[in-house]
Amino acid sequence: MQTAHTTDDIQIDIQVSNRKVRVGENFYETITIHNETDQPLPSTRLVASSSSRYVRRCGVHVPEIAPYEEVTVELEVRVDSTTNIEQLEPTITYSYHGVSVVSSVPMYIFTGKLNERLPYHHSAPKYNIVLFGIAGASKSSFMNTVLTLLSRDCQAIHRAAVGGGEHHNSRKLAKFDLEDIAVTLWDTWGLTPDTYTSGDLQLLLDGTLPSGWDMDFVYDHHREQLEHNAGSRDS
Repeated sequence: MQTAHTTDDIQIDIQVSNRKVRVGENFYETITIHNETDQPLPSTRLVASSSSRYVRRCGVHVPEIAPYEEVTVELEVRVDSTTNIEQLEPTITYSYHGVSVVSSVPMYIFTGKLNERLPYHHSAPKYNIVLFGIAGASKSSFMNTVLTLLSRDCQAIHRAAVGGGEHHNSRKLAKFDLEDIAVTLWDTWGLTPDTYTSGDLQLLLDGTLPSGWDMDFVYDHHREQLEHNAGSRDS
């Protein structure tokens, strides 16, 4: 992942190393600084900091940069191994010669092999997986976690509504196609004494109910519509 930050005088490019690290380990960034002025930039220290306890204040020496030239340095981003990943802020601030730039922290560097997968072949069979359980069992949270881990940039994704507790957050049947994988996840409303009383679960497993089916719908009232809708069979 590479980000570029430009002012009238200085351009800073930040490239995060693809080397995977464990939570609590330092990670590395390659930083290229371009001098866009006709005057040399004196040697100084580039400093990285974050409002979180996870990333410790750290820096790297940057030598003098001649006019219209560039210098590349490697920064070891130091972390406090006594903290946990939940204390990691999504951005780091870099300061150099009075210029402050902010860059995001890509979560993929912490996912290791979880984010490595074989390319999808369209000839492969496609599978539907139904997430089913009691209300508030974190089905939707699990869905968002999977979508985040499989996203190309591994930024947090919140497509499925979450909340927790005994009340329903998923009021409608929703399908999510996983990126580059022949799998569709179906998020369902939670199981309570008042739900699935009309055979909805069997209809879902049979591929009858479409995405967007409301938990308050009555099958008999929509029979004709459903007969013309392949539901999950062709997903």
